[in-house]
Amino acid sequence: AVPRLGEVLKCTLLARYEKIPAEKLVGTMIAERAVDVICLVIVFALAIILQTDIIGEYTHRLFMRRVGNGEDISWYIIIIFLTAIIAFLIATWYILKKFSHITIIHNLKKILKGVWQGLISIRYIKHKRLFFIYSTAIWLMYYAASYIGFYALAETSHYGFKEALSVLAFGSIGMIMTQGGIGAYQILVQKTMLLYGLNANIGWAFGWILWVAQTFVILLFGLISFVLMPWFNKKK
Repeated sequence: AVPRLGEVLKCTLLARYEKIPAEKLVGTMIAERAVDVICLVIVFALAIILQTDIIGEYTHRLFMRRVGNGEDISWYIIIIFLTAIIAFLIATWYILKKFSHITIIHNLKKILKGVWQGLISIRYIKHKRLFFIYSTAIWLMYYAASYIGFYALAETSHYGFKEALSVLAFGSIGMIMTQGGIGAYQILVQKTMLLYGLNANIGWAFGWILWVAQTFVILLFGLISFVLMPWFNKKK
């Protein structure tokens, strides 16, 4: 599998049928992912607030691991990462400004400008309310899928909304970590359910059930959309 191939295909198809420059679509895609990150942060915050004793402690162990002297290494990593980003942005700005007369630099500057216009395009969306409603609805459906998935197994049927929120939060991280979430999603769901006393093997099976169900739905409706798109855009 090719990482982020789906995003590339989406931009390519929209550029073909909607006559929108591809670089602007890339910016729009980044804006969509920014909204997804905000939604994920909200989900995590709710999971921690509602289950501080369980999720709060687990999150700390997972993301704030300590070295032998008890000092957090995460802050050093964050500082180095932010410094590298700032240095990269400054270097890019300098190169684009100093060498814009070079053809390849000029074209790169044009592409980056299009990406930026796509990023700020959220300000000019005609139906902003619908955009946020649809974004929220997508996450609510993922949440519902996690909750309904509990009824797939007798061992998980007694879990409720709070546990589903935790599965959604950590499972989403798994989806980001690997292509399509393969492996990482199942592991994080299993680790999450261990916090609630579920058997490790059952947790592993539960993670696979959720992943297979969601992947099947995405592939099915994605294929249907791919086939119907040319038919709905005959005049374009």
